[in-house]
Amino acid sequence: MKSNRSLLSVSLAIVMSVGMTPLLASCANPIQSLVEQGAQNAVKDVTGGNVDLNVDGNGASMPKDWPSDVPVIDGTIQSSVRLGSGDTQTWSVTISVGNADEAWTTIKSDFEGSGFTTDFESVSSDGSMGSFSDGQYSAIVSITTDSSGNSATYVVSKVASSQ
Repeated sequence: MKSNRSLLSVSLAIVMSVGMTPLLASCANPIQSLVEQGAQNAVKDVTGGNVDLNVDGNGASMPKDWPSDVPVIDGTIQSSVRLGSGDTQTWSVTISVGNADEAWTTIKSDFEGSGFTTDFESVSSDGSMGSFSDGQYSAIVSITTDSSGNSATYVVSKVASSQ
């Protein structure tokens, strides 16, 4: 039960960081670093782990230590988050993409071309979502549309070893 609470806490912290910080960080640049630091501290307090948050609304960078085996579509990075360390790391990145259908086709093809299997896929007129794994990493990717356009959000974690 405790691990379920931890997983829920980490998941909620990721959603809050990725979802709310871009809204707050869209203020003037001096406020941006305060918002990022405040969000990092809040997530660290909830999870007790290491946090690296990067949001500037105009092109953030990939999360620190993003796994090189995990493919990412080309586009402008809107936000990124890294939680935890070692085997408990989780990474998240949101990237602006062009046409949503073409982006999904590219993302799925990139994962499968990199040796990942498609574990789940849902494609509709409202967006696309899928999960991919290769035995070492698991990724959940979704494409959504809002007033600023289309974006792809990746949440990646290491697959737990069965030792």
